[in-house]
Amino acid sequence: VVAPPGAGKTMRVLGPILRQHPGPALATSTKPDLCEVALLARRRVGPVVALDPERLCPGAEPLFWSPVSGCLDARVAERRASALVSAAGDGADVRGGGFFRRSAAAVLAAYLHAAALEGATMRDVVAWAARPKDPAPLRALIAADEGTVDWAARLAAHTTGAEETTSGVMRTVDLALGCFADPDVLSTCAVAPDKGVDLTALLEARGTLFALGKDRGSLGGSAPLVTALCDELVTSAEALPGT
Repeated sequence: VVAPPGAGKTMRVLGPILRQHPGPALATSTKPDLCEVALLARRRVGPVVALDPERLCPGAEPLFWSPVSGCLDARVAERRASALVSAAGDGADVRGGGFFRRSAAAVLAAYLHAAALEGATMRDVVAWAARPKDPAPLRALIAADEGTVDWAARLAAHTTGAEETTSGVMRTVDLALGCFADPDVLSTCAVAPDKGVDLTALLEARGTLFALGKDRGSLGGSAPLVTALCDELVTSAEALPGT
């Protein structure tokens, strides 16, 4: 639906569709109006939660979700890292932007995997990214010695070497993790992986997930987190029988 502000996209189109939809739903918005007009109707269908660090819609139950969840699996760690990096911009205006994005995704995947191995949270991932020479993630990866992906070597390859290269990689990692500088965003996801929302259970219960963030370009400060969460929800939906 493409229309100028005030044309009725929410009240005339999206709101009625969401209120009448009988199955699980994902709704993203930069304003609380969609949540406000559909909240009661969606509660009659199933549970309703909101990724809403800025509390734009206080009537919805807050969602807590850890990007570290599931990252013991290398494929999940890589997918999650790619989602976070992609939401930080395409780097088209930076020389070698594609290289830096790929390298940043590899570094971030290693951090997420190390956090999963250690029982750590996003608070630790953010701290490691701020101090690339911190030996903790490398120690965790070496100790695991999984015999498939050499995570330790991969992390070292992208965080050591020429200063011009490593600084570009870590700047890109910083952009991907920039949203977590907001204490409200960090508290939403710096939870133990087993304490966050079960997305598969939410889908099976015909639940609704609202992802809200103020309009500060894209989805505001929470854009990478919203992108990673939505990617995970879609992946979980595709894995359900009959989809």
